[in-house]
Amino acid sequence: MAWFNRVSILGLLLLAALRLPVARATPVGDEPYVIGANDRFDVFVWQHDDLSISLEVAADGSVRYPLMGRIEVVGMTPEALADTIATSLRTYIVDPQVTVIPRSFDQAAVAVIGQVKTGGMVEFREGARLSDYLAAAGGPTAEAKLSAVSVTRTVDGEPINYEVDLERVLTSGDPAVDFELAEGDVVFVPKAFTLIDTRTLVLTATGILGVLSIVLRAF
Repeated sequence: MAWFNRVSILGLLLLAALRLPVARATPVGDEPYVIGANDRFDVFVWQHDDLSISLEVAADGSVRYPLMGRIEVVGMTPEALADTIATSLRTYIVDPQVTVIPRSFDQAAVAVIGQVKTGGMVEFREGARLSDYLAAAGGPTAEAKLSAVSVTRTVDGEPINYEVDLERVLTSGDPAVDFELAEGDVVFVPKAFTLIDTRTLVLTATGILGVLSIVLRAF
């Protein structure tokens, strides 16, 4: 049944993609985009609004980021910078999911990131809904958790997060849930826990409880 639901969802997304031929705003070509001086970009850390901020590269090629301080970023790709930030944040956060979103484009755009096949910046279209943008990003990967998709919108300088059950949206077609997106919105599709992930969490919790039991017995 789960396999049938996913096939149905992919079919609905294909129809959405045909309905809205949005153009990708990420540069396309042989040379990957690299960050340059004075470029602007957003750092998005899932479920950590305090670490999800907009940055502008200084003339010396650096930015300052919370918990890391000064970072030399000129010449890096967004993916490389995201990996660098995620590596540093692992000292403070379990499995940080970091995305760097360039904002140095002329056209209005929506970012679709996480567990999608071709994530990045997608051209903003008036009236386009969440499912349309997900379709434009190639649809979800096999590891996507569609029941917990988040949409982050900045209102008066403050990020507001909406959690959407996209599985319900795509099967019911409820327009109240499959809402229209605004310029600058960030859509994040998280990764579902696999059986291995779940076992790891259980084993980790069991190990911690075992240590606590030994410590308590010592007293």
